[in-house]
Amino acid sequence: MTSLMPVTAPNLRLPLLGSVLLATLCGGRLDGQSSQERAAHDARLPATRARLLGVVTDAASNRPLPAAVVWLRDEASEEVAERDAFRKCAVLAAGDRSIVATARADSAGAYSFDDLTPGRYTLCVRAAGYAARALRVTLEAASTSRVHVGISALPTVLAPVGVREAAKGTFDGAHGSGSSTVTGALFERLRQARYLTSDSRLLTVDDVARSSGLGELDVMRAVQELPGVAARDDYTAMPWTRGAPADQTTVTFDGLPLLNPYHGVGAVSGLNVEAIGDAAFHPGVAPTELAGGAAGTLELRSRHPSRPGVSGSIGLSGVAASARIDGMTGDKGVAGTISVRRSHLDLSNRSSSSPDGTASRGLPYAFEDVAGHGDILMSGWRLEGSALFMRDRLWAPVAGIVDGGTGQWGGSVAQLSVTRSILGGALRTSIGGSASAADLLANPDTRLEPAGIPDDSSLYAVRETIFRPQPIRSRGCAPRDARVASRC
Repeated sequence: MTSLMPVTAPNLRLPLLGSVLLATLCGGRLDGQSSQERAAHDARLPATRARLLGVVTDAASNRPLPAAVVWLRDEASEEVAERDAFRKCAVLAAGDRSIVATARADSAGAYSFDDLTPGRYTLCVRAAGYAARALRVTLEAASTSRVHVGISALPTVLAPVGVREAAKGTFDGAHGSGSSTVTGALFERLRQARYLTSDSRLLTVDDVARSSGLGELDVMRAVQELPGVAARDDYTAMPWTRGAPADQTTVTFDGLPLLNPYHGVGAVSGLNVEAIGDAAFHPGVAPTELAGGAAGTLELRSRHPSRPGVSGSIGLSGVAASARIDGMTGDKGVAGTISVRRSHLDLSNRSSSSPDGTASRGLPYAFEDVAGHGDILMSGWRLEGSALFMRDRLWAPVAGIVDGGTGQWGGSVAQLSVTRSILGGALRTSIGGSASAADLLANPDTRLEPAGIPDDSSLYAVRETIFRPQPIRSRGCAPRDARVASRC
């Protein structure tokens, strides 16, 4: 039987005892440690930290850049090409694990990072309107590094925006311009910039097209579609604003009132849509330069040509035929437009037959209107004029409507303006006037007998003075208007 006896080595006893004591004090053990355990142990040991600070300035003027964004990327774990470093510094991506710290420059452009682990970093600097910049920095233990960064201004490149010169008038300028939603938003901003009152409304030819009225495009019918506006019935174009009768809504043309703005008995407005360049409705308070009505004001402006050359249009509705022609020189020094309209019911019904089969001579009534605008620009002076003429004619009795009488009625408006550019503004002088007339001649042989009155009554005896149609001749005019205005 073999037994193992301990071998004593007196000369190794003291070093071995020292190793055991050292291992015990350091928290280790006598057996061997793996490399992972040693690495974890070293990570728990306290390390000496580093600090980084500096100032961000404009590279050209050396002016501090407040609110510049500065951040550090840890590049110690991987080799990053210089081009990639700049690319990564162009965008501060959320959730990027390589970013170890971020800061924002103060009012003096200063930034600072504290308690950093020594090593290699990429310093990224970015500010609005400046090119991003990336710098490689190495931080030593127990040290403070100062890195001042100058960045260059970089103009911001935006996507191209197409701008098209709009016509002076907004009424026809929006026709076919694109999405109704976009057009409505643009016109709402224009309305807010032009008028202080929030209930004013701009009208377009599209608004008129959506309104129905005897097959004729009628701006008065479009007004009836607005909030707070109605009509007495479906047969009249006269607008009743907020419950007030139609005679309390004033219609103006180039700032002057139209004393008789309707054709017939109010079924059709007296102004052709081809002559309108701008239309705005003010239910209540109107701009001070207008002759506002008690309930509302419809502001109509004459049409300006929109492009050089000669152009025109013709139209035919169920009531009237119209034509328009525009002209403008290439240098836009001379421009003018004229539009005419005439009803055709007296002609189109001439060949029709009455219910009993007899031939009809047509309707003995017609209306017409003519509107024009022109301006001349020369040597800083601008001469501008506009006019509107409206007339209704009746040349025979209409059974069941007019028992007797012939004649005509209508209205007109005209003005002339001279404008001079001066001191960054414009001096404008205008003179104009409005007029209306009615001339109805009664048929002297016509008797309008009072119904239900006996022939031997005393009332029947005075029929010659009461029930006989009397001639009507009336004239009306608005005072001539002379105005001087300046604007910047």
